[in-house]
Amino acid sequence: MKGKRIVIGVSGGIAAYKAAELVRLLVREEALVQVAMTANAARFVGNRVVSHMFDEAAGAMDHISWGQDSDLIIIAPATGNVIAKIAHGIADDFLSTMTLAATAPILVCPAMNTRMYENQATQENLAVLQRRGIFVMEP
Repeated sequence: MKGKRIVIGVSGGIAAYKAAELVRLLVREEALVQVAMTANAARFVGNRVVSHMFDEAAGAMDHISWGQDSDLIIIAPATGNVIAKIAHGIADDFLSTMTLAATAPILVCPAMNTRMYENQATQENLAVLQRRGIFVMEP
C-alpha cells in the first residue's frame, strides 16, 4: 500500500465510526489517505477524530481531482442512501459528486440493516453499480 493514494468515502450510518480504524490501518501501511465524509457521517464521527489520524498532505484538491488522482476509492460504510445516489447519478454532496467524476476504481462496502440490504431497491442499485464496474463487497 506504500504510496498508494486512497480516498475513504464515509457515509452516515451507525458503522461510520469504523472508518477511523480503516484509515488507521491504511496509514500504517503507508498509504496516502484522504477522507470524504457526508454531513450525516460527520454526525457519527467528528472531523476531529479522522483528522488526528493522518496528515492532510493533498492540499486543496476538489471533487474532480480526488476521484481522478486516486488509486482507489473505498466507500465504507456505504448506506442505502449513498448507494442509491451513486447508482442514479445524483451528485448533491462532495462524496456523490466525486464518485460521479471518478476514474479511479471504486469499492463500495454496504452497511445497513439486513432488511434494508435485502430490499429489492437496494439490490437493484447494487447490481447497477456492478454493471458499471464498481466493486461491491458483501456485508
